[in-house]
Amino acid sequence: MNDPAAIIVGSAEGTALLRLCPDAVRLYPEDAVPHGIRALVDARHPMDRAGHWRSWRAANARGLPYLRLERPGYAPRPGDRWIRLRHLRAASALVPRGARVLATTGGEDYAALSRFAHARLFIRRRSGRARPPVQGAVMLPGEGPFTIGSEMALMRRLGIDLLITRDAGGEGSYPKLAAARRLNIPVILIARAPAPPGRRVRTVQEAASWLVSAGS
Repeated sequence: MNDPAAIIVGSAEGTALLRLCPDAVRLYPEDAVPHGIRALVDARHPMDRAGHWRSWRAANARGLPYLRLERPGYAPRPGDRWIRLRHLRAASALVPRGARVLATTGGEDYAALSRFAHARLFIRRRSGRARPPVQGAVMLPGEGPFTIGSEMALMRRLGIDLLITRDAGGEGSYPKLAAARRLNIPVILIARAPAPPGRRVRTVQEAASWLVSAGS
């Protein structure tokens, strides 16, 4: 009997793949890659590059077939005012003093927000209990689902001048970008870091097909 495959979840695509492959071992991003598996699908959040590299190294060390399931990043549309940056820490120099900034970045970027003491910072995170990185920053609850209308209403209510977010891709977090476009608000978009080498697919169906033959 073949050993099972393992799927590292952390994205909507990873959860969907696990539903299609119920015999696979479910791993969370903080889990170590176990022994006794035949292949590894890394479906972490696309911004979790440090985790991708850890899993790739672990798979290589054991000779495991490795696949990264990663949805595409955002594509600009007419009217978008995007500035793409590699690191959030580089964004502070682009933010005018006193600007009202909505930041929807992840936990790994939280410390970098301490550079924005010269701005009026509104931070949305799933864990709204985190301590503000700068005095006067306002922590906002981060639970969706969000709509374009609700995001526009929030930005208007707060008087937002600038949105800072990550190139996470996907439909769930796209409404804020559409809202910024409709309100003519500029966006600083933090790019994904370089990914490990190896095969990558964009869709759940492609990953499920790969699992059928991987390690057989």
